[in-house]
Amino acid sequence: MKVFAVTNQKGGVGKTTIALHLAWAAQELGHRVLVIDLDPQGNASQVLMRDVKINLRRGGAALMFSRGETLEPLATPAGIDLLNGHQYLDAAEADSDTITERGEALRKLDYTTVIFDCPPSLSKLFTAPLHWADRLIIPLTADFFTISGLNGTLDLLDTARTENPFLAERLVLNMFTKNARAAQIYARDLTATLTLKEPFLASSAMVREAVAHSQPVWAYRHITPANNSLRAPRDVRGQWQILCRGLLHD
Repeated sequence: MKVFAVTNQKGGVGKTTIALHLAWAAQELGHRVLVIDLDPQGNASQVLMRDVKINLRRGGAALMFSRGETLEPLATPAGIDLLNGHQYLDAAEADSDTITERGEALRKLDYTTVIFDCPPSLSKLFTAPLHWADRLIIPLTADFFTISGLNGTLDLLDTARTENPFLAERLVLNMFTKNARAAQIYARDLTATLTLKEPFLASSAMVREAVAHSQPVWAYRHITPANNSLRAPRDVRGQWQILCRGLLHD
């Protein structure tokens, strides 16, 4: 089992979109995949279940904070199992012994790949997966606020390594507009001090549309009223597929 946590203290950087694409890529490679949606908004759960009301269903990901409880994932129409996120997750708390026990319970499940979609907060929903994961996937955008907030996430990562010394991070640049000068400058500043996983992910409305239809962007086709089939640009499809498969094998 390999456990990924897609995380960043900052919202709006595409964590859920990347978590879902990782899950779809792993499924295509024949992995048995579990998504654990720790975001109280439950957007990943809504996509996988194709049910906007799934975030009203208790249990699910909250079981990761309930010592001794059996983890019982839901089967989804996507063929990916799920511990769903819901609006009651904000109350989740756990002491260090519970976090350790829950990590052991997770590792006993029969999955090849587990992916946590983490919320932008400093609660246990954000910090606990740092103890459970093998890899942190940290999405970034090329702007001032992302860069200024990144140090906090990296500081928490260093703290988590005292108990999870093999935890490794991968930084992913998302929603990158290569023709925008400001984005180029921020990307240059990031790469001057940090190692970013390539390729960078271009901004594309077709990515959001694909997710809304519960499909990865590299497989999605938009059918027009005239019955024409439209796809995301070839380079966008390639970026997403190459990056996700690279993260899974890294």
